[in-house]
Amino acid sequence: MATLDESTLDTMNNLTDKPALDDPTPNMLNGDDTIDVDYDAPERASGPYVPQVYPGVYPFLFALEDDTPFEVREYDTKKGEHIREFTVNHKATISITDAAGPKEVTIRFNRAGFHQWTDKNGNKLNSQGGELLRSLNIKLPPRTPQAQVKQALQESDSRVMGRGVVNWEAYCKACKEDNRLDATWSGIVSTKPRTKKGDARWPKEHGRYVTEVKCPKCGAELNGRERITDYRLPQE
Repeated sequence: MATLDESTLDTMNNLTDKPALDDPTPNMLNGDDTIDVDYDAPERASGPYVPQVYPGVYPFLFALEDDTPFEVREYDTKKGEHIREFTVNHKATISITDAAGPKEVTIRFNRAGFHQWTDKNGNKLNSQGGELLRSLNIKLPPRTPQAQVKQALQESDSRVMGRGVVNWEAYCKACKEDNRLDATWSGIVSTKPRTKKGDARWPKEHGRYVTEVKCPKCGAELNGRERITDYRLPQE
């Protein structure tokens, strides 16, 4: 029977021996295996999210939200009416150009419900969902079943462009937690031209909206977000 000499055994042991658990060498990247820290460098930027799409009307690529694209929301109006509203939740990707050049920004968690409201004269108004369908140039017959509306929106998912009104909104969680919300203060700061009762208007400086905002009630720093708050007809 053939035997291995000591030199061959030493070679095999060198090939099969595993490093000690506390040996950092196997975790090192190939090439530069040193780490440098500049302890005199300024602190990295931190703070609330700064909106990237300035309020206005923009074309957007329509896409359904991944988790819950459709739902039926239930709520009560101030008049005590109970509403069950079929709703679509969608994303809107907008192309903009800033100081760094052109880029795309995706605004998420936009909501369009299909409940029809009436104006003060009793005339029925188009729902937000109806305005979204018109913006996407989706034409459906009157009293279309929900399943058919879903199918039309699914067929438009990530394929069809619409036009929407972008506004900034911020909500004060601190005021909610401290029970400071009432009929005069909803906790919402918005750039909408027609704010709801209790909402605060987003402040401006030199004729333009500031990018960072504080709660007008408690002074807390708020996180403003872009929202599609209305829809416009497609441009021909």
